[in-house]
Amino acid sequence: MDNDGHRQRAPKANVRAKFDLAVEVIVCNLVALALSKEGHHRSLAIIRANHASSTSPVYGKPFNRVVTLMDEAGLVTVTVGYRRSAAARASSSVTATPAMKVPAVSDWSALSLEDHERLVVLHTDGRSPPSPPGLEHDVMAINTGLCMASVEMSDVVAHVASRSSTIIDWLVTPLHRQLHRTFNDDFESGGRLYGGWWQTLPRELRKHIRINSEAVVNVDFATMHLRLAYAAAGKRVPRGDLYDLTGTDQERLDWPRLREGRKQLVSVMFMSKSSLRQWPGGTLREREDIRSCFPKGAKVKHEIAAIRERHEAIAGRGDGTTGWFECGRGLRLQRIESDILVAVLLKLNALGITALPIHDAVLVARSHGKTAQRIMEAEARRVTGARIPAKIGEV
Repeated sequence: MDNDGHRQRAPKANVRAKFDLAVEVIVCNLVALALSKEGHHRSLAIIRANHASSTSPVYGKPFNRVVTLMDEAGLVTVTVGYRRSAAARASSSVTATPAMKVPAVSDWSALSLEDHERLVVLHTDGRSPPSPPGLEHDVMAINTGLCMASVEMSDVVAHVASRSSTIIDWLVTPLHRQLHRTFNDDFESGGRLYGGWWQTLPRELRKHIRINSEAVVNVDFATMHLRLAYAAAGKRVPRGDLYDLTGTDQERLDWPRLREGRKQLVSVMFMSKSSLRQWPGGTLREREDIRSCFPKGAKVKHEIAAIRERHEAIAGRGDGTTGWFECGRGLRLQRIESDILVAVLLKLNALGITALPIHDAVLVARSHGKTAQRIMEAEARRVTGARIPAKIGEV
């Protein structure tokens, strides 16, 4: 019966299950906020729009109903989202009230995360074909090793990260260990591993990671996508630093900053489907950040021309029909890169070595740095037939 004495139809089982899941998710996230250092001044961001269920199956009408009922009961305060500008929007959020009495727990062991419902994700506008054999099995094997590993953070227990595909921030906890491979358009494009809490951790905080109580090192491939493109084209890689366009750039006082700018520009050139007419970036701030890496007055067309001249063997004609620059083939290189990293992780797993992947790099305990370096270079040669050096560095 409702408040007016009318009989109400019992909810369907699947609707009831989604309702119960929404309650559990909201409460667990509020507990997670309370455990984190962010919990004292942050609310829980939510999406209530019609498209929300495409972001997460938790969202939808049952979720919105739970939020409404909790608000009416005085358990949470709801802040409605609003549009800041044409390009930015503040999301809706809920904040626990004193009446909520969020369960007090001492550590993360009181919470748990279900396995990722899909180990292989394909983003496409059309039909989604089944994943090729072996992809899910490999990710499952990697996840099994990560779940059993002794990986901890000193001082920092959680962080807040932005999810590029949505308008909200999300709380990342040490429980986020389940990885999945994400492909774009087809299974020959992309394939990088995502989902690990260390991947979105701010770079300056990675020094706090401990594997088996040991500090970690970063082992990554040098100029990987450029070298992958040369290998795919069957061309010899030029000598020296591949971002040094004159052979003397490394003598410049602004070389570290200039090199970083060229690295970002080359990455965009691999991904872009057409010739770049302005400094890349989704916002004015992002465009200014990359432009500031170059000398004052530098023009993007001149920088691109210099990169093309240095890497003429793989550049193509610049019309989007040949080569690797500005023809939208960068995701093909990501597929090769991700295949190499998956093979590396499986090899390290077999040796009992825990490795935390970050695209073309892994974090491993310092004592296993040289082993990881050797396996990475061996797997890169096996997959591509070319030498792609890996280097050990501090995090």
